Amino acid sequence: MFYMSHITHLIRLYCYVNHIMVTLLKFQREQVDAYCRNSNDTGAWPLDRLMIWNKENKTAFCYVPKGGCISLLLMFMTKKGYMPMSVLEKKGYDWSAIEAAISRTNLEAKSQSLKKEVIDNYYKFIMYRNPLDRLVSAYKDKTFNNSYYSWIKDGILSLKKRKGGASSSTEVNFLGFVEYFLSRPDKLLSDIHFLPIQRLCHPCHVRYDYYGNFDSFERDVHILMDRF
Repeated sequence: MFYMSHITHLIRLYCYVNHIMVTLLKFQREQVDAYCRNSNDTGAWPLDRLMIWNKENKTAFCYVPKGGCISLLLMFMTKKGYMPMSVLEKKGYDWSAIEAAISRTNLEAKSQSLKKEVIDNYYKFIMYRNPLDRLVSAYKDKTFNNSYYSWIKDGILSLKKRKGGASSSTEVNFLGFVEYFLSRPDKLLSDIHFLPIQRLCHPCHVRYDYYGNFDSFERDVHILMDRF
Protein backbone atom coordinates (compact mmCIF):
# COMPACT_ATOMS: atom_id res chain seq x y z
CA MET A 1 0.00 0.00 0.00
CA PHE A 2 2.78 2.40 0.93
CA TYR A 3 4.65 1.46 -2.24
CA MET A 4 1.67 2.29 -4.47
CA SER A 5 1.11 5.56 -2.63
CA HIS A 6 4.76 6.48 -3.18
CA ILE A 7 4.52 5.69 -6.90
CA THR A 8 1.34 7.76 -7.20
CA HIS A 9 3.05 10.67 -5.47
CA LEU A 10 6.01 10.50 -7.86
CA ILE A 11 3.71 10.40 -10.89
CA ARG A 12 1.81 13.46 -9.65
CA LEU A 13 5.10 15.27 -8.97
CA TYR A 14 6.35 14.42 -12.46
CA CYS A 15 3.13 15.69 -14.05
CA TYR A 16 3.31 18.88 -11.99
CA VAL A 17 6.92 19.58 -12.98
CA ASN A 18 6.14 18.77 -16.60
CA HIS A 19 3.20 21.19 -16.52
CA ILE A 20 5.47 23.93 -15.16
CA MET A 21 8.05 23.31 -17.89
CA VAL A 22 5.41 23.37 -20.64
CA THR A 23 3.94 26.58 -19.24
CA LEU A 24 7.38 28.17 -19.02
CA LEU A 25 8.22 27.21 -22.60
CA LYS A 26 4.92 28.62 -23.81
CA PHE A 27 5.62 31.90 -22.00
CA GLN A 28 9.15 32.06 -23.44
CA ARG A 29 7.89 31.50 -26.97
CA GLU A 30 5.23 34.17 -26.52
CA GLN A 31 7.95 36.61 -25.44
CA VAL A 32 10.12 35.72 -28.44
CA ASP A 33 7.14 36.01 -30.81
CA ALA A 34 6.24 39.42 -29.38
CA TYR A 35 9.81 40.63 -29.94
CA CYS A 36 9.90 39.26 -33.48
CA ARG A 37 6.62 40.91 -34.45
CA ASN A 38 8.16 44.31 -33.68
CA SER A 39 11.64 43.64 -35.01
CA ASN A 40 13.20 43.57 -38.44
CA ASP A 41 16.33 41.91 -37.05
CA THR A 42 17.48 39.30 -39.55
CA GLY A 43 20.57 38.19 -37.67
CA ALA A 44 24.17 39.19 -38.28
CA TRP A 45 26.24 36.09 -37.65
CA PRO A 46 26.06 32.92 -39.81
CA LEU A 47 23.97 30.50 -37.78
CA ASP A 48 25.68 27.44 -39.20
CA ARG A 49 28.91 28.42 -37.42
CA LEU A 50 27.19 28.38 -34.04
CA MET A 51 24.73 25.50 -34.33
CA ILE A 52 26.28 22.45 -32.64
CA TRP A 53 24.47 19.29 -33.68
CA ASN A 54 24.27 15.63 -32.69
CA LYS A 55 23.01 13.23 -35.34
CA GLU A 56 22.45 10.33 -32.95
CA ASN A 57 19.81 12.10 -30.85
CA LYS A 58 18.74 14.66 -33.46
CA THR A 59 19.58 17.49 -31.08
CA ALA A 60 21.27 20.85 -31.67
CA PHE A 61 22.09 23.94 -29.65
CA CYS A 62 23.15 27.44 -30.58
CA TYR A 63 26.52 28.30 -29.08
CA VAL A 64 26.41 31.75 -27.41
CA PRO A 65 29.76 33.18 -26.23
CA LYS A 66 29.61 34.62 -22.67
CA GLY A 67 26.36 32.76 -22.10
CA GLY A 68 27.76 29.76 -20.25
CA CYS A 69 28.12 27.83 -23.49
CA ILE A 70 31.81 27.02 -23.12
CA SER A 71 30.89 24.84 -20.15
CA LEU A 72 27.97 23.35 -22.08
CA LEU A 73 30.14 22.75 -25.13
CA LEU A 74 32.90 21.06 -23.12
CA MET A 75 30.41 18.79 -21.38
CA PHE A 76 28.96 17.84 -24.74
CA MET A 77 32.39 17.24 -26.29
CA THR A 78 33.60 15.08 -23.42
CA LYS A 79 30.34 13.13 -23.25
CA LYS A 80 30.61 12.30 -26.96
CA GLY A 81 34.31 11.44 -26.62
CA TYR A 82 35.49 14.32 -28.83
CA MET A 83 37.67 15.70 -26.01
CA PRO A 84 39.21 14.04 -22.90
CA MET A 85 37.44 14.39 -19.55
CA SER A 86 40.55 16.13 -18.19
CA VAL A 87 39.56 19.37 -19.96
CA LEU A 88 36.73 19.80 -17.44
CA GLU A 89 39.24 19.82 -14.59
CA LYS A 90 41.51 22.51 -16.03
CA LYS A 91 41.26 26.11 -14.88
CA GLY A 92 42.17 27.49 -18.30
CA TYR A 93 40.89 26.57 -21.73
CA ASP A 94 42.78 25.23 -24.72
CA TRP A 95 41.15 27.56 -27.24
CA SER A 96 42.73 25.92 -30.27
CA ALA A 97 41.22 22.58 -29.20
CA ILE A 98 37.86 24.20 -28.51
CA GLU A 99 37.80 25.95 -31.88
CA ALA A 100 38.71 22.70 -33.59
CA ALA A 101 35.90 20.94 -31.72
CA ILE A 102 33.40 23.62 -32.75
CA SER A 103 34.47 23.31 -36.38
CA ARG A 104 34.04 19.56 -36.12
CA THR A 105 30.51 19.68 -34.74
CA ASN A 106 28.93 22.79 -36.26
CA LEU A 107 27.03 23.03 -39.54
CA GLU A 108 29.30 25.42 -41.43
CA ALA A 109 30.81 22.88 -43.83
CA LYS A 110 27.71 20.69 -44.09
CA SER A 111 25.31 20.44 -47.02
CA GLN A 112 22.31 22.73 -47.38
CA SER A 113 19.98 19.75 -47.10
CA LEU A 114 21.51 18.74 -43.75
CA LYS A 115 21.34 22.31 -42.46
CA LYS A 116 17.66 22.43 -43.35
CA GLU A 117 17.07 19.07 -41.72
CA VAL A 118 18.65 20.22 -38.46
CA ILE A 119 16.85 23.58 -38.40
CA ASP A 120 13.47 22.11 -39.33
CA ASN A 121 13.38 18.79 -37.52
CA TYR A 122 15.97 18.55 -34.73
CA TYR A 123 15.30 19.35 -31.09
CA LYS A 124 16.97 22.75 -30.72
CA PHE A 125 17.81 24.75 -27.63
CA ILE A 126 19.55 27.96 -26.70
CA MET A 127 21.06 29.32 -23.47
CA TYR A 128 20.26 32.95 -22.86
CA ARG A 129 21.60 35.45 -20.34
CA ASN A 130 20.66 38.91 -19.14
CA PRO A 131 22.22 41.07 -21.90
CA LEU A 132 23.78 43.53 -19.46
CA ASP A 133 25.33 40.71 -17.42
CA ARG A 134 26.67 39.21 -20.64
CA LEU A 135 28.10 42.57 -21.71
CA VAL A 136 29.84 43.06 -18.35
CA SER A 137 31.25 39.54 -18.55
CA ALA A 138 32.61 40.19 -22.04
CA TYR A 139 34.06 43.52 -20.91
CA LYS A 140 35.92 41.95 -17.98
CA ASP A 141 37.18 38.99 -19.95
CA LYS A 142 38.25 40.74 -23.13
CA THR A 143 39.50 44.03 -21.71
CA PHE A 144 41.73 42.66 -18.97
CA ASN A 145 42.42 38.99 -19.64
CA ASN A 146 42.99 38.68 -23.37
CA SER A 147 45.89 40.21 -25.29
CA TYR A 148 44.11 39.53 -28.59
CA TYR A 149 41.53 42.12 -27.56
CA SER A 150 44.04 44.79 -26.58
CA TRP A 151 42.38 47.03 -29.20
CA ILE A 152 39.46 47.49 -26.80
CA LYS A 153 41.63 48.95 -24.04
CA ASP A 154 43.56 50.99 -26.62
CA GLY A 155 40.30 52.37 -28.00
CA ILE A 156 39.03 53.30 -24.54
CA LEU A 157 42.25 55.15 -23.70
CA SER A 158 42.31 56.87 -27.09
CA LEU A 159 38.75 58.12 -26.61
CA LYS A 160 39.57 59.24 -23.09
CA LYS A 161 42.53 61.22 -24.38
CA ARG A 162 40.47 62.89 -27.12
CA LYS A 163 37.92 63.93 -24.51
CA GLY A 164 40.58 65.68 -22.47
CA GLY A 165 41.49 63.01 -19.95
CA ALA A 166 44.95 62.65 -18.51
CA SER A 167 47.14 61.46 -21.35
CA SER A 168 49.36 59.46 -19.00
CA SER A 169 46.48 57.60 -17.36
CA THR A 170 46.11 53.92 -18.28
CA GLU A 171 43.11 53.34 -16.02
CA VAL A 172 40.20 51.63 -17.74
CA ASN A 173 36.75 51.22 -16.22
CA PHE A 174 33.30 50.11 -17.35
CA LEU A 175 32.07 53.67 -17.93
CA GLY A 176 34.95 54.23 -20.35
CA PHE A 177 34.07 50.96 -22.06
CA VAL A 178 30.42 52.01 -22.48
CA GLU A 179 31.48 55.36 -23.94
CA TYR A 180 33.78 53.60 -26.37
CA PHE A 181 31.02 51.13 -27.25
CA LEU A 182 28.61 53.98 -28.01
CA SER A 183 31.22 55.80 -30.08
CA ARG A 184 32.18 52.72 -32.12
CA PRO A 185 29.26 50.27 -32.12
CA ASP A 186 30.35 49.04 -35.55
CA LYS A 187 33.69 47.96 -34.09
CA LEU A 188 32.36 46.01 -31.13
CA LEU A 189 29.28 44.63 -32.84
CA SER A 190 31.48 43.00 -35.44
CA ASP A 191 32.71 40.69 -32.69
CA ILE A 192 30.76 37.60 -31.67
CA HIS A 193 31.23 38.23 -27.93
CA PHE A 194 29.41 41.58 -28.05
CA LEU A 195 26.64 40.83 -30.53
CA PRO A 196 23.19 40.44 -28.93
CA ILE A 197 21.99 36.85 -28.73
CA GLN A 198 19.15 37.46 -31.19
CA ARG A 199 21.71 38.42 -33.83
CA LEU A 200 23.67 35.24 -33.22
CA CYS A 201 21.01 32.55 -32.95
CA HIS A 202 18.25 34.02 -35.15
CA PRO A 203 15.31 33.17 -32.85
CA CYS A 204 12.90 34.97 -35.19
CA HIS A 205 13.73 32.45 -37.90
CA VAL A 206 14.50 29.32 -35.88
CA ARG A 207 11.88 27.73 -33.65
CA TYR A 208 13.79 26.64 -30.56
CA ASP A 209 12.32 23.89 -28.41
CA TYR A 210 13.93 24.97 -25.15
CA TYR A 211 15.31 28.26 -23.81
CA GLY A 212 17.81 27.66 -21.04
CA ASN A 213 18.67 30.44 -18.61
CA PHE A 214 22.17 31.28 -17.38
CA ASP A 215 20.67 31.99 -13.94
CA SER A 216 19.40 28.39 -13.73
CA PHE A 217 22.34 26.95 -15.65
CA GLU A 218 22.89 23.84 -13.52
CA ARG A 219 19.23 22.81 -13.69
CA ASP A 220 18.92 23.47 -17.39
CA VAL A 221 22.17 21.72 -18.28
CA HIS A 222 21.01 18.67 -16.32
CA ILE A 223 17.81 18.62 -18.37
CA LEU A 224 19.48 19.26 -21.70
CA MET A 225 22.47 16.95 -21.41
CA ASP A 226 20.10 14.01 -21.03
CA ARG A 227 19.05 14.68 -24.61
CA PHE A 228 22.64 14.42 -25.83
